[in-house]
Amino acid sequence: MADVYVEQRIVILDSDNAVKNNGDFNSDVVFNFTGILTDEPDIKEVQVSVQNAQIPMSFYNVNVYNNILQITYNSTPYTITLTRGNYNSNTLIVEISSQLAGQLITDITITISSITGILKFVRAGGLNFTILSTGTINKTLGFATGTNYTTTGGILNAPYPLNLLGILKLKITSLELLTYNFDSSVLGNLNVLATIPIEAGTFGLIQYDNFANIQSIIKNTTIDSFDLQIYGDDGNLVNFNGIG
Repeated sequence: MADVYVEQRIVILDSDNAVKNNGDFNSDVVFNFTGILTDEPDIKEVQVSVQNAQIPMSFYNVNVYNNILQITYNSTPYTITLTRGNYNSNTLIVEISSQLAGQLITDITITISSITGILKFVRAGGLNFTILSTGTINKTLGFATGTNYTTTGGILNAPYPLNLLGILKLKITSLELLTYNFDSSVLGNLNVLATIPIEAGTFGLIQYDNFANIQSIIKNTTIDSFDLQIYGDDGNLVNFNGIG
């Protein structure tokens, strides 16, 4: 039986050394190397793994992807853009009310049930308004996507609880490192290298160690440079806000 040799290479990556495809988001990067993997006849199989990672918890629960509220008020459409940041229920209600007041809309009161976590919108005088389906924050507020919601007698209760949990896990993916892995929530042409649960607090540090030594077989025969993307479980590239 012929001898089998296993060669391992450690590749250390820092986003400061990468080509950044999405600027300060820092979640779509390319690393340029030479000769990480060459096409040699005695190579039977190539595996890749994310052994450890340190990732800043610098992204927000209200961000570029979910900070737009659109309403129709007195037959006039309004677009309300919320300041991006980390909110709890009270600070979010204050922010929405403040932004509405900036549009001279001051007769809508928002409260949250301490029992159900559901938001309630009340317009004074029993007058109506509509929360439009085109807003990006609707799901966060507890409204189904793709549906307009109009008050009845000036009152509107969201059908679902307010969800400010934000991103719960990160997915490390690549377009160039060709794995056999699958994930239902990202584009079919992305290759998932690792899934990292978020256990750090706001503005803390996410630390991942591959204790199970999970490795993925890749189809590549040569590698000089490769890309990495970090997606949240919302299917969007994470905005690390210039940190990391």
